[in-house]
Amino acid sequence: MRKAFEAKHTLLYMKAVFIGLLAGLIVTAYRFLLLKLTEGRWFVVHAAEKQPLFYIAIFVVLTITALIIGATVSKYPMLKGSGIPQIKGGLRGFFKLSWFPELPLKFFGGLLALGCGLSLGREGPSIQLGGLTACAVNKKFAKSQKEEDCLLTAGSAAGLTAAFGAPLSGVLFTFEELRNRMTHTSLVTAILSCLAAGIVSEAILGQLPVFSFTFPNMIPVSDYFLLIPLGVVCGTVAVIFNQSLFLSQDLHARIKSPLLRPLPAFWLTGILFAGFPLLLGSGHDLLQEIKAESYAVPILLILIAAKLLFTAICYGSGSPGGIFLPLLMLGAIIGKTYELLLVNYFDYPHIYGSFFIALGMTAFFSGVTKAPITGCVLILEMTASLSHLIPLIIAALTSYGIANYLGDSPVYDELLERMLNDRKKEGIYPKKEVG
Repeated sequence: MRKAFEAKHTLLYMKAVFIGLLAGLIVTAYRFLLLKLTEGRWFVVHAAEKQPLFYIAIFVVLTITALIIGATVSKYPMLKGSGIPQIKGGLRGFFKLSWFPELPLKFFGGLLALGCGLSLGREGPSIQLGGLTACAVNKKFAKSQKEEDCLLTAGSAAGLTAAFGAPLSGVLFTFEELRNRMTHTSLVTAILSCLAAGIVSEAILGQLPVFSFTFPNMIPVSDYFLLIPLGVVCGTVAVIFNQSLFLSQDLHARIKSPLLRPLPAFWLTGILFAGFPLLLGSGHDLLQEIKAESYAVPILLILIAAKLLFTAICYGSGSPGGIFLPLLMLGAIIGKTYELLLVNYFDYPHIYGSFFIALGMTAFFSGVTKAPITGCVLILEMTASLSHLIPLIIAALTSYGIANYLGDSPVYDELLERMLNDRKKEGIYPKKEVG
């Protein structure tokens, strides 16, 4: 580790800090604008409730937006989806990342898709925005391919940090998911970049955690066996979730014109404006509703199915947006459902609601992404509580093991594979052979 702090690395670390500051500013602005667009979306929902004819205008706007996104993504396919497979592919040398015009287009394309209410998250685009920020700096200052990859990893980590206010998760995710090998120098570079991005995020948006959970009661150690069934359920549903994403991509690919592929997702969004607006967006509002209101188990099961289907349709459309937040919300609903089953049918104390929500989020994240360490640390950082680490690990590893046992591949590896196959069909071959 001592070699990582030799004088020859000083300039590299300065570049990492600069990338972290710049990525932090860009992603924090992205996050802030999304918050404002979410507030505006609820204003539109309430206005339409008072004047039903307003729904016509909503469908017109959504249709135009879908066509704009379809045209943009068809011309710049690297804007599709979350952006994490693109960064993985860039680090593995499958294709060359270009910061312009992809960075501004990803920024505004994500704002359009997520602002309209598609069930997508900000984290994947934030990672790509951070990585593309590093590409912009690398174009001027990187001295070698090794240094370029190191700074690309650092920028991606900074993007996740600014998206969630979670610097440790930013570091862990980039090495658990994006890279196969960690060196002391790359680790220090990522940490410095994440710290810089975290400082920017906290300075602009404040220091409150993303999820305002409190855990006044922790389940006793003697009840830890109850975490195993929850992990099994989350791992099983995680496999269904991943397969739904892939099936949705296949079905959308049957729409011959790329211009029209986002239309089903946007039209479904318009229906939900009138039918059940809580399903719109990443799901943060739905989580607050579930925490505050007493939903029956059958209703929660319907919400799980509806949110999973809506997310799959939105992601399969190719619109710019990730799956982190929607999958965390799905995990939260699963955790809440499991807690109610224990309360209703096994007379379990009704004082652990928030705790089981956090457990569900961690377990489901681990089952979907195959990144259990990141899942545990992410929830710890986002809830600002370190007291429930062991239960989180039990639930996360159980879900991870079940998903692996069922033969499910890591979602971002599979999405990268699909992206490379699509490029081959179009006659665009990766720089390296897959595998």
